Amino acid sequence: MKNKCISLLFAFLVLPATLLACDLSSFTVNSVADLGGGYYEFNVTFCAGSGQNAYRYGADQNTYTWAIRVDNGAVVTSAPAFLTSPNTGSIYFSDTISYMGYHYLVYDYSSGGNGWWTCIDGGCGPVQSTCIDVTFTTYGMPNTILGGGAESAGIVIAGLGYGCNDEPDMIQHLLVPEAHAGNDTQVCPGGTVTLDAGASDGTPPYTYLWSTGATSSSISVAPAVSTTYSVTVTDGNGNTATDDVTVSIASTPTANAGADKQIYIGYGATCVSLNGSATGGTSPYTYAWSNGSTSAIPSVCPATSTTYTLTVTDANGCASTDAVQVAVENIVCGPGKVYVCHYGTTKCYKTNQVNSHLNHGDYLGTCDGMRLADVDEQPMLSAYPNPACNEVSLLFHLEEETAVTIEFYSMSGQLVARPLMNNLRESGDWLEVIALHDMEPGMYMVRLVSDAGDQYMTSLMISR
Repeated sequence: MKNKCISLLFAFLVLPATLLACDLSSFTVNSVADLGGGYYEFNVTFCAGSGQNAYRYGADQNTYTWAIRVDNGAVVTSAPAFLTSPNTGSIYFSDTISYMGYHYLVYDYSSGGNGWWTCIDGGCGPVQSTCIDVTFTTYGMPNTILGGGAESAGIVIAGLGYGCNDEPDMIQHLLVPEAHAGNDTQVCPGGTVTLDAGASDGTPPYTYLWSTGATSSSISVAPAVSTTYSVTVTDGNGNTATDDVTVSIASTPTANAGADKQIYIGYGATCVSLNGSATGGTSPYTYAWSNGSTSAIPSVCPATSTTYTLTVTDANGCASTDAVQVAVENIVCGPGKVYVCHYGTTKCYKTNQVNSHLNHGDYLGTCDGMRLADVDEQPMLSAYPNPACNEVSLLFHLEEETAVTIEFYSMSGQLVARPLMNNLRESGDWLEVIALHDMEPGMYMVRLVSDAGDQYMTSLMISR
């Protein structure tokens, strides 16, 4: 328990025409200190008043006995053994007594003077009061502490009859409330958090006042930066307490859905794995893909090009998203054949030839999205110069090492010459120079065939 200090002042605005002793009697708790181990020290001021008809009301004409009462199971453990009236010099000795569930510190007249006040013939002279400070300790913390007179020495009848025991000024509520604003918390950027205040001790009912101006026990806040909120609790006796709670802005995780993927219908796998991951924020993370998967690395098999969105949520509930596209392209150009972009030109190759093309820089699919005819229908064999005179250079490309044969045919389809027959050539681009001295001028068809199944043709004009 924190040290608590209470200081209460009493003011009398208008004095009644006939002053009674209780009008000027008061009891004030000046301070309360927590000594530890369940012990508390109090300093109080007790004032016994004088006034007309003082004998009947409160601090009677001699005031032989007065007491301090504590509740809530607290007991008085130490106090001054003797007190002396500043007015009369009368000496009072202390005693403690339990009565009807309360514990009392009682001061009874012992000797000297003539009580707390000296009155003659029932008149107590000037209207005034005599006050004295008392410091005492208790074991246990009382909820309230009461000061007042007693009917007779040794038997305290607080709250009944004489001694102003029923007067509000004579009762002090000590147990002030404890405010509880809740534990410090975090909120995601742009998010809202609910703060729940509570109270304990003190005297219900409680009212609440937040630093935002709200007067409910629970409030919702959406700070843009880390912010401390305070709540002031006021109990039924008007005592207050304050507590703070800090709402800090949590860092947001960064979602990474991975690199875009490509699926080629006709060549290779038709499923790919998405590579989701996260950094920042507070781990652990949870993953949620737009296709319903909660795995960081799910497998997907789309039939058409699809964009997948990944949402990553961290331990604080903060989330971020990222997207990845899986492009699907149908590159089938015939039975067992697929499109390949070869040196900027779309070609149609057998699937068993594709890997060698990919190894030297070609790529699957069409070039710039354009699909051309089957490579078997393309002039993979070219002649230069054309027309030619005494020799011609034939240019061609082989996908693999194979035996090559070159033949010349007349326009009527008759074989005229075979300058190259079953000659072994490595894969790659080739230029063969063919002598034409023995051939008549005219138009010819040049045919190249290989053991690998390649067959290319081009036309050639010989002129002299």
